Amino acid sequence: MQKLDGIKKFQFDLISLVESNTPIIQVVSKDFNNIHKAIKNILESFEFIELSYNIVDNLKEILSADLKIENTILFIDSYELFGQDSLQIFHLLKKFGAKKINDINFDLNVILYSEKYIKLPESLESLSYFLELKNPELNEIIDILENFILSIGFEQQDKNQIIEIAKLLIGLNRTEIELFVSRHYQLDGSINFDKNYLLIEKVKFLLQNSSPDCIKYLKNISNISFANIGGASHIREYIYMILDLNSKQQDKYNKLILIEGSEGSGKKSIIYAIANLIKLPLISIESSNIKSKDELYKILSLLKSIRVAILWIKIDFFNKQLFELFLRELRNLDSELISIVTETVKDLDSELDSNGFQCLKNIDFWLFDRVFRIYPPDKFERDEIFKIHLRKRGQFHQYINLSRVINESENLSGAEIELIIKNGIEKMLIDNRNQISEHDLLDSIKILRITRSKSEA
Repeated sequence: MQKLDGIKKFQFDLISLVESNTPIIQVVSKDFNNIHKAIKNILESFEFIELSYNIVDNLKEILSADLKIENTILFIDSYELFGQDSLQIFHLLKKFGAKKINDINFDLNVILYSEKYIKLPESLESLSYFLELKNPELNEIIDILENFILSIGFEQQDKNQIIEIAKLLIGLNRTEIELFVSRHYQLDGSINFDKNYLLIEKVKFLLQNSSPDCIKYLKNISNISFANIGGASHIREYIYMILDLNSKQQDKYNKLILIEGSEGSGKKSIIYAIANLIKLPLISIESSNIKSKDELYKILSLLKSIRVAILWIKIDFFNKQLFELFLRELRNLDSELISIVTETVKDLDSELDSNGFQCLKNIDFWLFDRVFRIYPPDKFERDEIFKIHLRKRGQFHQYINLSRVINESENLSGAEIELIIKNGIEKMLIDNRNQISEHDLLDSIKILRITRSKSEA
């Protein structure tokens, strides 16, 4: 037996409920356009009444009318916004349900539409049925893409290529998919089938057209890689392991990682390097944006639609219960996100709880797949960082002796080492020289340590 696509299954279930005299049908979907069209198409022989305002007065008027009502659908939009009228509306809907069952001259079905599921009062449970139009699955998305390509007269693409693109669009509803592909066709009169390009464009499209707006897409990160940052080999090796498992289809991404480090320890550069290594869009959110359960689930819903990306969660301040709930829900989200929580701490070895957290004290340690601490780089890592930044600026030469510089820079972060080199080059230019010397770097280290001591005092 051929499996029905999402729209046809929804229509089949809906007509079955109407024909079985179900008084109230609770319909949930974020795709209003297709819901509206699907209901009208399958129930075209019915009279269609839509209510979106003055609902109480309109319901009372319909109930009090001494008229025979036949084959009528009462469509109530956005019932999650009833607000103060909720109790009165639900009371009137109970009367509708009872009249539908007991009065043969009252052939009216109520459809309650909303974007998210809301539990109805117990008094309505026996009179109602829940029906959801889910986002399209892979085969239906393939059909949508192929129909669109045919409709614009575009030459047929390789089937495997269309399948790969369809996989990227999982998480979007039908209207979003149609809008997404038509918008990109209209921009330049062609369709770019590059996988990475479409993945980034999907993220930008969702963030532009969705609420809340606290998730940001980060761009201009392509010049940062593990090759030009030092002291992160343990994190790089873990990311390579994830990539290897994913390529062998032994493990989907959906990882939750914690990175702790002092200010300037290179957490941002590491995040950028991970995004460039894996070649996924990088999005970010600050923990303080999670202010309520309602906001939390809106964010999770948006992340579920995005589905494939690197999510950078920056710790500033947060409600412990909400943030832990967010992490738990994120952990179980049906997605391929790599979520990385970064925490800035002054001293990695002080005031830690039993699991090693500072700001994240009492958060369940086992929520994370891996926890990394970025300590100040050791002697060998400092040597690597100095050479990377000197080479980047064309200042690594045979006459510079780094041994003493490396010893004098103990406990400095990667960002501080980069600042030392910048200041050393500035001193070199002031002295009208072409090459930096170890004395320039040593002087910069002394100045930085004095400045740091004053700021900590």
